[in-house]
This record gives sequence, structure tokens and C-alpha cells, in this order.
Amino acid sequence: MATAEHTGYNTVLKLAEGSSTKKALVGVTSDSFARQANIKTSITKTDAGVKRVKSTSIEDTFTVSGVCGYDSTLLSRLEIMALVGKEVNFEYVITEATAGGGGTISGAALVTGYSEDTPADPETDATYSLNLQVTGTLTITPAV
Repeated sequence: MATAEHTGYNTVLKLAEGSSTKKALVGVTSDSFARQANIKTSITKTDAGVKRVKSTSIEDTFTVSGVCGYDSTLLSRLEIMALVGKEVNFEYVITEATAGGGGTISGAALVTGYSEDTPADPETDATYSLNLQVTGTLTITPAV
């Protein structure tokens, strides 16, 4: 019997407008990818009270949280903020700790929101959060 081992993985989300080179975001502390089926439920008289359920589409979203900072090789907080309402090309690189894992998810997404928290306490980092909604078909490329 084969055994499975959870090894964890690292991810990097890179964004670019148009044909610009994709860049990672500054200060990322957490990012998440969610894929969810949109469900339609219906009942007709001929269903005899039994609900019919079907998937009508798939919704993919990203949420990124980070510490405000600056690195000229990364997208700055102001560059990230300026992307709200715009469509970007993205690449989500997954690196697994074991051979054969990981890969890349890429496509286009609409930047739907940006928020930041800048506390008065000088010992606490200013942070930001970014939300993206995938707008087309994903390309999923496994690592080789």
C-alpha cells in the first residue's frame, strides 16, 4: 500500500498589464487560490419535489496579503493599487518540496479590490490585501 506524505509548497503570484514582463508582488506574506463551481438548483413539477443541481460555471479567485515595502524588482504597493479595475495577465507558480509536484497556473484576471492597513504603532508593519477574479480559461502546466 502506497503512503502519501504532505510536503507543503511555496507559491509566487506574478502580474503584468498587457505584454509587460510579469513581476512578483512586494512583501507577500500569504496568497490563496480558490476554485468553486457555481451551482444552479431547480425544481419543476415533473421532478416530484426532487431538486436538480448542476454546475453552470467555475469561478476562480486569488487573494494576496503582504507587507508594504519597496523592491525595484517587484510590483510596489502603489503599482498594485493602480491595477484595481484592470485586467492583468498572471502566473501562479507552485513549487513543491518533492519531485514531480508543482507547476504553473496562468491566465487573465480582473483586479477587483485593494485595501491596506497602516497602523499608528511604528512597531507594526503596514499591510495590504489584493483580490483578483479570473476572467478566462486557466492554463495549468504541471512541473516536469
